[in-house]
Amino acid sequence: MYSADGSIPCQSLRKHARSLYLAADKYEIPHLRDICRKELISSLNPSNAVSILELAQIPLDIVLHHCAFAVVRSNFNTIAYSDKFKSFAINYPDLAVEIMKSYLTSSKSRKICSYCGSRCRSCCNY
Repeated sequence: MYSADGSIPCQSLRKHARSLYLAADKYEIPHLRDICRKELISSLNPSNAVSILELAQIPLDIVLHHCAFAVVRSNFNTIAYSDKFKSFAINYPDLAVEIMKSYLTSSKSRKICSYCGSRCRSCCNY
């Protein structure tokens, strides 16, 4: 797992970041947890954001939580229809409601575009 100089090879870290993160929390290895957190944050995308947000709840990790939450919120229009989110909402109903409220608040704050007629920021300066 480790190289001769004590570092974790990138390929191994990418492959095992989740399990190492949980093990680092369980065995109280903060340095390893921080390395895994950085890897998880750098790998965040709409397809894994819900599972990483769920992972951030096991040991409540505010940094990982906020990063994953932001990705879920900004891609909620597609994530909301996924089976992963349905399962997440069953296991974490309060957090699912928080995501929905945040999404609705952020979408209401955007004005209707006079050019395309939708709530966008790409066509004009809204």
